[in-house]
Amino acid sequence: MESTQKKNSLFIMIVFVMATLVIMYIFSLRSQLNEVRTNQGNYEEQIQSLSPIQNTDALKVNRQFLESFFTYQNTAERYKKVEPFMTDQCSKRPILPEQNFRIRKNR
Repeated sequence: MESTQKKNSLFIMIVFVMATLVIMYIFSLRSQLNEVRTNQGNYEEQIQSLSPIQNTDALKVNRQFLESFFTYQNTAERYKKVEPFMTDQCSKRPILPEQNFRIRKNR
């Protein structure tokens, strides 16, 4: 009789410890979930506060460049269309013959 009582009391103690651990785990998950929800709310507010991209001059010039670059009959025509968009440094820099050879070789 005593051995069954000991077994029952040991079983009850183990169940009690397991239940305590489960409850602690649940509260830990709840606190983590609340933290995640708070962060999510903060991120949503930050995203909404960002201003949307507006049609600036840079965006318009970029579109014009892309249209000029991709609509051409031959490479000479493309170069002429894109030339107004080049910087001074880019349009004045000569391509040396060995650079031209490397470019063709890599293709």
